[in-house]
Amino acid sequence: MEMLTPQRGDFKEAFNLNEFVAGKAQQPLPAPLVPHEAHIGTFVDRCHVLCTDVLRLLALGLGIDEDWFAARHERARGPSGSVFRMLYYPNMPASAHDADDIRAGAHSDYGSVTLLFQRPGQPGLEILTDGSWSPVPVNPGNDTVLPILVNAGDLLSHWTNGLLKSAVHRVVFPSGSAGDRYSLAYFCHPLDDAELVPVPSKLVAGHDRPVLTAQQHLEARLAATMALKGA
Repeated sequence: MEMLTPQRGDFKEAFNLNEFVAGKAQQPLPAPLVPHEAHIGTFVDRCHVLCTDVLRLLALGLGIDEDWFAARHERARGPSGSVFRMLYYPNMPASAHDADDIRAGAHSDYGSVTLLFQRPGQPGLEILTDGSWSPVPVNPGNDTVLPILVNAGDLLSHWTNGLLKSAVHRVVFPSGSAGDRYSLAYFCHPLDDAELVPVPSKLVAGHDRPVLTAQQHLEARLAATMALKGA
């Protein structure tokens, strides 16, 4: 059970897939997923392309070379910590959990960019803004197009010296009976050996943090989570 905050644990199930190579998963798949391996691999590839497009737009906004971030996420050049996660929050009536229980504890994502896919009619995601929690609409004003929520992660925040802030979020039980909730998340990370050197932008001021590799940054964040779990 994952514990993102010191509590009883998150009321969810998750299955993580690390990077695909030539359309193939590099870990054993559960039997129900085996026939869909190629489809999942294609979806993950498209997620990665979308993330690099977002990173190119951010680079342009920062006034640096368009491919400055994207080149450091080029999968052909080596492994990364990118992860595709399938999430299931089981149905739980209000009587089955405490009033202060939540489905996923408050946290920010570890990588550069996260893509989140949610099913319409399954609320619960909240974002921390100015010290208070606000619900994130699942499908704002459009019932025909499934929106993609894009989050900046801790690594991108570190990389830009806090200019681009990682979003703190959580998943709560909606009022009344909480039906099943499903979501998909793609956590995009740079190459493991990419150095988080200061971004050469006039908008990124005073980058005086130690230069880590992307892998070192991820390991530090995972170690902090494990320490929190043992608290």
